[in-house]
Amino acid sequence: MLNEFESKMMACFHVFSDPVDPVHVSISMDNEKRNVIFQTHSKIVNAHKMSIEQFLNTPETSLKAIVKGLYKDIQRVV
Repeated sequence: MLNEFESKMMACFHVFSDPVDPVHVSISMDNEKRNVIFQTHSKIVNAHKMSIEQFLNTPETSLKAIVKGLYKDIQRVV
């Protein structure tokens, strides 16, 4: 049975892999297992860190908007 964190990860991967509007990102935890890190798959890497509590309480669609914002930030730099 999946715990709350694993269930949230699965829900995120489902939303992020929408064939009409996909986003490519790595999701990991820091060494202390206190924060979740979203990292872009691009030549210029951009990342966002949030606490596990924030991650669990943020809707998947809002997390997708955060990830899309990371890519928009990269486009502004280039």
